[in-house]
Amino acid sequence: MADNVTTTPREDLSGDKMPQAQVRAGADDAVVLLVNTDGRIVEHVAGDLTPYRTGEVQEVRGQSLSLLWPGDVVTAIRDRVRHAVRRRCVSRVDVALREADGQKFHEMTIMAHGRDRALVICRDMTDKTSMDDEIRELAFRDTLTGFPNRAAFLKQLGLALGEAKLGGRALSVLRIRLRGLDDVNRSFGRGAGSDLIRALTERLSEALADKQGPRRHLPARCGVLVARTEGNEFSVLLDGTAASDTLEHFALDAMEQMSRPIKVAGQDVALAPSTGIACFPQNANDMESLIANAGIALNETRNKGSQAIVFFSSTTQLRSLSHIDVSHELRWALDNNQFKVHFQPCYDVTTQRVTSAEALLRWFHPLRGLVPLHEILPIAQVNNLSHELGEWVIENAFREASAVHGADNWHISINLFARQSFAPDLVDRAAAMAAHYKLSPTRIRFEIRAADYHRNQNASEDIVRSMNEAGFQVVLDDVGLDAINLNSLLRSGIRQLKLGRKLVEQLPDNADACRLAAAYVAMTEPLGLQVCATGVENDAQYDCLRSIGCRRMQGFFLCEPLPTAEFSAILNTPSARVA
Repeated sequence: MADNVTTTPREDLSGDKMPQAQVRAGADDAVVLLVNTDGRIVEHVAGDLTPYRTGEVQEVRGQSLSLLWPGDVVTAIRDRVRHAVRRRCVSRVDVALREADGQKFHEMTIMAHGRDRALVICRDMTDKTSMDDEIRELAFRDTLTGFPNRAAFLKQLGLALGEAKLGGRALSVLRIRLRGLDDVNRSFGRGAGSDLIRALTERLSEALADKQGPRRHLPARCGVLVARTEGNEFSVLLDGTAASDTLEHFALDAMEQMSRPIKVAGQDVALAPSTGIACFPQNANDMESLIANAGIALNETRNKGSQAIVFFSSTTQLRSLSHIDVSHELRWALDNNQFKVHFQPCYDVTTQRVTSAEALLRWFHPLRGLVPLHEILPIAQVNNLSHELGEWVIENAFREASAVHGADNWHISINLFARQSFAPDLVDRAAAMAAHYKLSPTRIRFEIRAADYHRNQNASEDIVRSMNEAGFQVVLDDVGLDAINLNSLLRSGIRQLKLGRKLVEQLPDNADACRLAAAYVAMTEPLGLQVCATGVENDAQYDCLRSIGCRRMQGFFLCEPLPTAEFSAILNTPSARVA
């Protein structure tokens, strides 16, 4: 076939009866010819032939079709004419012609017309083809980022997987989720969230184009496809590798690009990426399973913090199936009041008295008994139950606290889920509930995790100020190995830090942990910031904390979480452990 033409036969539209066609001159600017089976023009029925002529002959009747089109096109048309006459049907051929003003696309429709003739209708489809290409492009392209979308990713993954099976090569799917986008949308509006996603993807594109970027970890022949498959999720196809160290290094570099702060509405905002990975052929043999298993691994990252990476395994799969069962039971428990609030006291070891008590959620399952809190919270977050559970805890903590008699000089401390912390009506609802249960807002402390606070620092400062204006206090919870911004805490009005369990459990054996805990106490007390150590489990931790000047402590070593009645009984009684 000649270099300047391609022909693509379409499926015949066959029928027993002769097609009844009425051809209108000039319709759709079509050229209509009556052609016999040997490829000669019997009649020029309609349309302008000028763009197609290859010679000076004006009269086309009796001439070969080669007067108008190249030989390979003529051959294709002649074959279709014979086929249409023989079968009494309609045939079509798509033709691409390279002309002086660019490539043109034509549709040739051949309709049987008599015993040895056919109508050949030629339409210029160049504009329509361009439009079709644009539509196809839009169908497979994410309009916000310009990245391939989910449909394009699935299509390419299916092709790559088929080739990998034939060629015996490996491939991997990475699902990267950016946590914190909902908070940005609530705080700054969806337009700001879109700007943030767009900026992050531009940065990632530049990094992938850089030879010293994430690609440097991959084999030279490894193909890379990055697609935006959900609002806050990107999927990556690595066609040619399944080596765990290679995948881990690539993912870490990619997430580092997406976790660095970006200016949104004049403020620094950072999202928290995490990655789940599944590989062919180790983890799955088909496209659906590969994507699902990468999703299972991604869900396992929820308890591991920012830039966590989890590879799919049989263990993660079993945990996922268990979570599905538990999530249904969790919803049932919420609807059927199986939860309780217990209070764990925080002691001032100098006065030996309770200064505050943290309201902790307890789930008493009819068969499993007491379900640990660390099992409840991740499942609630995965299944979007955290907001409802958080609301339940606030109201029931207020109700139970109002029933504690004999002292009103202790503070109620309530943990907030990340989604709950940035809910626009949180302060108003909490104030209304406090008034209903006749509790002074000054006795109520809301705890925000340090990681959530610093993920969106400017919005967090606004939330803390709103709570302070309503009379509530705010505690920065789970302070540990990551740096905190003391200036931001002072600006917002936070007045207490809680040293997290991960830091306290390293005391006193880890010298760095001891120095860090001592530094928190030394820095914050002169600034008017109280420090409370949580998760104190033994006398060695207790003695270490006392030696560095930490006055407030909470943990099983001092007192376990108690139901309301038992907490009331010990409220004015010094802990046997405090000395």
